[in-house]
Amino acid sequence: MNNYKRLFLCALPIALHLPANASQSETYIVLLDDVSSQKTMTRSTQVISVKEKVNQVLQRLANMPESVDTRSSRTHAPILADSIYQNLNSFSVKLSTDQAEMLKEMAEVKGVYPDVIFSADGAHSQNSQRVASWGLDRSDQRELPLDGEYEVGPYTGKGVSIYVIDSGIDFSHPDFGGRAQSGWDFVDNDSDASDCHGHGTHVAGTAAGRQYGIAPGADIYSVRVLNCENKGWGSQILKSFDWVIEHAKQQGQPAVINYSISRSTRWAPLDQAVDRLITEYNLPFVHAAANNNTDACTKTPHSEYSITVGASTNDDYRWYSSNWGECVTLFAPGANIISARNHGGYQSMSGTSMATPHVAGQVARLLEIEPKASPSELKRLLIENSTANALYNVGDGSPNRLLYIKSEDSTEVNQSPIAVATSNQYELTGAGTISLTGDASSDPDGDQLTYQWQQLAPSSPLAILASPSASKTNVGFDEHAADITYRFLLTVNDGVTSDSTEVRVVQKAKPITPNGVQWESIKTYASPCERVSWKGSEWENQWWTVGNEPGAGGIWGVWRKVGNSNNRCG
Repeated sequence: MNNYKRLFLCALPIALHLPANASQSETYIVLLDDVSSQKTMTRSTQVISVKEKVNQVLQRLANMPESVDTRSSRTHAPILADSIYQNLNSFSVKLSTDQAEMLKEMAEVKGVYPDVIFSADGAHSQNSQRVASWGLDRSDQRELPLDGEYEVGPYTGKGVSIYVIDSGIDFSHPDFGGRAQSGWDFVDNDSDASDCHGHGTHVAGTAAGRQYGIAPGADIYSVRVLNCENKGWGSQILKSFDWVIEHAKQQGQPAVINYSISRSTRWAPLDQAVDRLITEYNLPFVHAAANNNTDACTKTPHSEYSITVGASTNDDYRWYSSNWGECVTLFAPGANIISARNHGGYQSMSGTSMATPHVAGQVARLLEIEPKASPSELKRLLIENSTANALYNVGDGSPNRLLYIKSEDSTEVNQSPIAVATSNQYELTGAGTISLTGDASSDPDGDQLTYQWQQLAPSSPLAILASPSASKTNVGFDEHAADITYRFLLTVNDGVTSDSTEVRVVQKAKPITPNGVQWESIKTYASPCERVSWKGSEWENQWWTVGNEPGAGGIWGVWRKVGNSNNRCG
């Protein structure tokens, strides 16, 4: 989008919410039921795609009669989805009210919700001179008074992606040093996710800016979902989630999502999407608790797996507008936070939007230390390493925990174990026993490991694992007529994380020793299952025969190889 046209459209930024009386369009978000949709739509074991599910649901809907009032005007035109969120098992579609109600009754549908608009609260910001950020200063010390310093330490978030889902980013700002990249603009549907408001730029600066960022070495991706007035449709936000999942897969490096947006009431499509981002795609999701001075559990996003951030002040009080309650994970500096300003310079802003990137930046630092750390482990580390009982007036049910970024021995990031599996032999002929061992596996932290062996393939026949829960196990194989490649998986666990590796063993079929009775073309074989030798193989007849050469009739001929599955002689 042309930044010049956006320049004077900027509104005062803050943590965002959606008013409860926001207008609704004819666009609906449809959540598909994971279990029911598969049972109803397919009787095979093949898993169909979300796109196929959507097409089947909408085709059924198009063929259903509407109410008496609308039936006469019905044209039976196909109903097409606006967007399909492949990774979120949901889609958006334009529907009449009657169609939406009918869709709710389908077994394949978990819920149907009107699209909603996300918008900004009124808030304050001010231009500032380039002074030290108290938010950084407070994050690296346990107690007041502040010492006026921030120690970045050896970990800067290098090699970690921070996805800032917001109003965009000013990519030319020197604070980002070329590390801020455009992901996608879901407002204008183009590749220029630059900022025309300022909220996203400020957030990105706190997360990973060179001057005022918690993780000044992290890569930053701008995912724009809010327009120049800081408003955006929920359907666009769901699109952005789907995009982030795919982009993170392609990047192949650890990542964290910063989401400094909220809504004044709950909205199930987004809550479910956040759950999926975290539990199915292993993406840590850090979001603002919002600025309503009320219970954060009543707002969206809402997920037991996410990291929900409240805002604190420089004198260790909960910021007056910050939401509170048991759904808050921890607090972080959020009042009068200085960070990057859109179109250059720096400015101060307040809100849980400003607290959130402090935490997202710390998650990036933790991921640099241990790229395989799970969202649940990262959340645990943030909680365990936070400063307890430092804040005043945190609100009913709130955890009295303040972000602390320095690592201590008791809360170091657990490093994943390394699984190594070997076999005393990788090929055997006929029946026999081999030995698998995981003794070369290790744990960088010196933690004690547990072991688990399992056969990955084939599903049948099964080898006999003598000690599947030990570091070593003998494996027994029965004799089979054909060659088989077995795949065994070793999983080692240190009590927090695990690692797996695979070992393959090939079992060769034992050669059949000819019994010396050669096939004769003039001989009559009257009884089934008479064994003969011919051209280096053993054969058995399935019925009376004379003159039929073994092998000439194909796999279903009268003569069949000994041991083959098509041989009825056993």
